[in-house]
Amino acid sequence: MAGGFGCDMGELPAPPAAMAWILYALAIVGAAIGVVGLLTGWLPKIGRLRWISSPAAARMTALAELLLSVSALIAALGVGFMSRHVEPPHWLATAELVIVPAAAFLEWQARRIDQRSRPSPSI
Repeated sequence: MAGGFGCDMGELPAPPAAMAWILYALAIVGAAIGVVGLLTGWLPKIGRLRWISSPAAARMTALAELLLSVSALIAALGVGFMSRHVEPPHWLATAELVIVPAAAFLEWQARRIDQRSRPSPSI
């Protein structure tokens, strides 16, 4: 073992296995927030979610959150493969290419719905 990382000289060391567990935890938290948001139309008032006020926009944002938790799960699977020095399947990258833009589109739509539902300021 030339570099002490268990890989040949010239190769990058594998990502730590703890990173996969962190991504699994993020996926679980995101899925929990997404399910609560879909069922109730309420999201916790943290970060960017603070600005969502209508239930329809909250449900659409919750759906985007569910998609992003699936994305974190897929990333955790990829990191798990790489930490064992195994090339991850190519469908993981393809799934990320579909899921992340779909979640971004849903968040954009949620903001549009939320802006439409707010009353216009009277002068």
